Amino acid sequence: MKKHEFGIVYFCPSAPGTKQIIPLISYSLCSNCINGIQEFDIRWLKIINTNRDTSYDVFYKTITDTAPIIAFAIPAFFLLWFLIYKNRIQSINWLGALLAISFAALIATVLKFLINRPRPFESYDFIEKLSGGGNPSFPSGHTTDAFALAMVLIMIRPRWYVVIPAFVWATLTAYSRMHLGVHYPSDVIAGALLGIITAGGCLLFYRRIFSQK
Repeated sequence: MKKHEFGIVYFCPSAPGTKQIIPLISYSLCSNCINGIQEFDIRWLKIINTNRDTSYDVFYKTITDTAPIIAFAIPAFFLLWFLIYKNRIQSINWLGALLAISFAALIATVLKFLINRPRPFESYDFIEKLSGGGNPSFPSGHTTDAFALAMVLIMIRPRWYVVIPAFVWATLTAYSRMHLGVHYPSDVIAGALLGIITAGGCLLFYRRIFSQK
């Protein structure tokens, strides 16, 4: 039995027979793939974290600390605003946005504990931890939240002055998690994809339901 960095446990038989060839090949491929990802991750994270410009530490701490708050506060604010002014269409839109972001965050949390990947500063003593990071590492929850918000914003208001700031902010959030030493590159890449795909798909599904009413 062997446990990889991602927390995935494989069973490797000691005396392979004919029926064990395919499992062994699968094990070898998965093992090589995961090892390759891990090597890529730590190589780039070391460059980002250990060679960082420390004058930006406070900036990235601010970005990372406020990201989850902003991700939920913006749709909650607009939902409340349009409820007060009794704009039914916009209220439905922003309720959908809030639900989509919440669903993406929930999926990210579930995946964290299913995959159970250790944080980089737990596995490598040369990685400096500059921010909170208690839960498992993969995927990045902050990045998921940020890109989920960016996605729903451009779906609700597809204008350049929304698209550009939204994705710049989301990208800065993702980078901040590596700069601060609490996530690998693959964590934030997965978080970005999860946020975009899950929140976007959820909002589309939500709109389809309400368009039929």
